[in-house]
Order: sequence, then structure tokens, then C-alpha cells
Amino acid sequence: MSADQSVLIFTFSPVQAFISEARRAEDLYKGSAILANLAKAVVLQLGPDNVIYPIVDQNSAQARRPDATNVIVAMLPTAEVENYATRAEVALLNSWKAIAEKAKIKATNAGLETDAVWDNIWQRQTNKYWQHYWASAPIVNGDYPAAYTAARNLLTATKFSRVFAAAEEPGAKDSLSGSRSALHTKKTQNALQYWQAMTAKPKLFSSKVRPNGKERLDSLGVIKRFAEIEHERFLSTSSVAAHDFLQALRTHPEGRSALAAYAQALEALLGTALFVVSKDDPDWPYDGLFFYPEILSPSQLEREIGLRDVNTKLLSTAQAALSKLHTLVKDRPSPYYALMFLDGDSMGIKIDDLLKQNQGTAALDAHKQFSGQISAFSQTVRPMLDAYDPRLSIFIGGDDVNAFLPLQDHLQLGWQAADLFRNTVAGSTASAGIALYHHMLPLADAIETMRQAEQKAKKTIAGKDGVCVGLIKRSGVPLYARSKWAALQAAWPLLLQGFQNDELAQSLPYALLADAATMQGQSIDLRRLLLKQALARHTSSSADKSAYLETMLTWMTALDSDLIDRDSKETERNGFQALANWLVIARFVAQGGHDE
Repeated sequence: MSADQSVLIFTFSPVQAFISEARRAEDLYKGSAILANLAKAVVLQLGPDNVIYPIVDQNSAQARRPDATNVIVAMLPTAEVENYATRAEVALLNSWKAIAEKAKIKATNAGLETDAVWDNIWQRQTNKYWQHYWASAPIVNGDYPAAYTAARNLLTATKFSRVFAAAEEPGAKDSLSGSRSALHTKKTQNALQYWQAMTAKPKLFSSKVRPNGKERLDSLGVIKRFAEIEHERFLSTSSVAAHDFLQALRTHPEGRSALAAYAQALEALLGTALFVVSKDDPDWPYDGLFFYPEILSPSQLEREIGLRDVNTKLLSTAQAALSKLHTLVKDRPSPYYALMFLDGDSMGIKIDDLLKQNQGTAALDAHKQFSGQISAFSQTVRPMLDAYDPRLSIFIGGDDVNAFLPLQDHLQLGWQAADLFRNTVAGSTASAGIALYHHMLPLADAIETMRQAEQKAKKTIAGKDGVCVGLIKRSGVPLYARSKWAALQAAWPLLLQGFQNDELAQSLPYALLADAATMQGQSIDLRRLLLKQALARHTSSSADKSAYLETMLTWMTALDSDLIDRDSKETERNGFQALANWLVIARFVAQGGHDE
């Protein structure tokens, strides 16, 4: 480490808002993919050999398929820091402009009409959207920890001291953010009428914009829908929810032929309105939405894909072909999917501790080693998810993982990712928030539920290393269940199997919920007795009641000590309530989300 080196920290925003403004899976995927490309542009400009975080092997799959991280740390010659930072800013903005311009061309080729009014909105919304910040500090006497801390503190101060003039966004707002002007022309000042007219054009499929003015996009929405991003492999929320149903059909002796017959019936019914979403899937290249019988009605076909004047004979043929699929699998596809956000616990504190424990070159090496471990996690967790289905992961940014997961296996995949993090990043754990959501409800609400669940996992589980699942049904109130990963991993398979095999009665979770309020502060002996009585009444004669009782008691005792009430700063001594919540979710998952 030479004497004329400095630590540079470069970041850009808004990140969470850009990702979270989403009405469909494509918005979420494209948003994170765009962020990843912007970050990659910054890393390449700073020089991968100079970058301490994120560490990217240029020959790895990660380099070819970048993931999202908006904080970049580098060590650079002090005299060149400002030049490097300026070039990084330019690279960021040029990358964004190139993505935006290509999306605009693709959108106009699909039929979007533009004029000076449209262009003014586009320029206003895209030109100054990204804010970039950087700060640096010289490494004095080889003290890397002091330089890193100084740069980080200066960056924080810089971000909080920036003042931005609010841009005027008049008129009808877009559907994704709800706060920016929807695109329109002078000829069609009414944004609803503009988007009604645009989506009536034959080349603007409902895969891009919902028909009949049900969606109004601003410039950022158009970019997300039309951006050409490498590795465009993503599923709709309906396809994620129907994932297990489709897999069951693939393995059934008659499944593939029945799928082909249904596809043929749909093609005859929908014609060019039936768009391909999975070009590399020979069994089923279409959206999973068409596995749900409610879509096959004239009103729903008009609402979802803009099809009018439905041929009733062809509709009946398609309905019969779909019914055969349900008969083969002996079940309907689940209407629910899972959306997970997994995040390393206390990563900033981990870095601070590393720097406190080391000095000079040793501190720099420790930071690089830690970054390398996070990079190794990023490179291994995606193949793990890809082995299940390569279209599920949305983004993996350092210690963050965002993914769609099928209802049935969401917790298994979540704790596999958490175990991988624990085993790859020395001395670290990861917590997750998971939303269980209906495939026809707004994705933005699922994202918010997932974020709330992640915050609950981080703030209400002692020592973290846990998960919180938020179940939001179309009817009823939200329900959240929290647990340490280890306790959940030991208990979940037995409980899920119990409901699937009808060893545990469907009424058991609600019997426990009814008694939960009175169990606050009660002794373990009283709760043991109540659990034993509930199991005696709500289990089959063939069930091993002692095994269930021991599992539930062990988990409940762990929940007593693991869950924290942040309002009183005291341990929430009601593992009984938490256990009851988990049984409600286990029952729901075992039934495939069909208990409404």
C-alpha cells in the first residue's frame, strides 16, 4: 500500500424506489437488471483491480451476468481520485442513457406515438433521475481503517447535505410510481385516452402494457417494459404460482401431450393475442395465467389481454382442454406465490469489526477477503436457485438475494440460501422476509409486505439469523410468523407433512390461536398441557402425538427466548402465539393456498 493512495466510496440512488415501483414481475426484474448494468459501468470505469467491493472475477459467470450493488469501494491514487470519480459518474449516466434510448426506440417501433410534449416529459423524467455521490479520504501512514471510516462518514454527510428541487409532475400520474406524469402527446392530453389508444395497436401486446388504459406508464415504466437486458428470463407472478402445477404435468405420463393439446386450443382461441413468454420452454412457452380457469371467460380475456368478440365454440374447447390438465394432476395450480428478500445481518458492523481487529495492509487484506466471501456467495447462490428454476431469481447484489419462489418450497429454498451465506461468509448470518401473495393482487403490495417481513426478521429476532413470513390473503387480516432459521428448519418439515397427510387436523392452528391470547406469561407446564389437549383433539389416530408434542414444545421454547418485543424492550414471552401463527401458515402451504 503506497503512501499516495486514497479510499473512494461511490454510490448512486434512488435504488429501492426504482426497484419497488413494479406492477408485474418484469418490472421488478428489469429494474434490478438495469441497476446491475449501471453498477457494472461504474466498476469498469474505476478499474476492477482497484475495486475492493464488490470483488468481481472478470472470467466468472457473475461478470457476464452482473448483479445489483450500488455501493462501490475502491483504492486509487490520491492525485487521480477526482478524475476516476468523474469518469465513473459519466459512465453511470451514459449507461443509463443508452438503456433508455434503446427502450424508447423499441417502444416507438411497437407503436407508441410521440411528439414534443411526450419528449419533454421523457427528458424531464430521465435526465436527472439518478443521483450519484462519492467521497474519498487519503490513507495516512498506512492506516486503511481510518481512511475507510473517514470516507464513509464524509459520504453520509454529503448525501444528507444535498438539496434537490422538486420537479413538477402535472396531470394524470403513472401506474407504477403513482407520483410522476404519465406519458401522453399534445393531441391526446388525457393520459387514459392516450394509453387506451396505444394498447389498441396490434404490436403492443398486453405482455408489455395492460390494455384499455388500465396501465399508464411514465418514462421509467416504458424503460422497464421495453429495455433490452441480457438474460431476459423471468416469470410472471401467475407463472411462479403455477410452477409446481406445471412441473407435475411434465412428469405425468400424459402431461406433455395434454399440454400440447391445451396450447393448440389456446392458439386457436386467442390468435396473435397469445404471446410467448418462455422461448426456451418446449412444453409450455406461454404465461402461467392460462392454467387458471377464471381467465377463460369473455370478460377476463378482455380485461387481461384485450380480446373482444370471443368465439364461444373455441372457448369451450380450451376450457375442456384445461379441465383435463386439472384432472391429470388431481389439483388446481396454487393461486399463491412467495417473494423473498434475504439480506446479510449487520454487514456494516462486520466490516467495522474487521477493521478494528487489523491494521494497515492487514486491514485492507481482511476487507478484500470479506468482499471475496460475499462475492463467492453471490456466485454460488444463483446456481443454487437456478437448479430449481433459472427464471426465479430477480437479483443478487452482494449479500442481498431477491427471488420469486413457489409456495410449496419457499422456506426450504430460503434456508438453503441462508445456510449457504452462513457457510460462505465467515462469522455471518442472513435473515429473510417472505411475502405469500395471491398472483392476481398488485405486486407492489407484495413487495411492501416482503419489506415489512424483512424488517420484522431483523428487528424482532434476537441475534437475527431468522425469517419472517407475511401471509396476506385476499380475505382476512395480515398474519406474520417469525423464527430463527435453525428452529424452523427442525420443525417445519414435520408440521407440513402432518397437514399434507391429514395427521394434523385443519382445525388445529385455529384452536391454538383461540387460546394464544391467554397464554401470555403462563408457565411452560400450563402451555404443555394445553398443547397436549389440543393435539389429542385435533390429530388422527395414526399420528405420533408424542413426536408432534415434543417438536412444538421445543420450538415454542425457542420462540420464547428468540422473539423480542421492541416496544417494551423485553422478551416476548409468548412463543405459543408465534407457534400458532406458524401452524396457520403450515396449513395454508400444505393446502396449496386453496383454503379461502
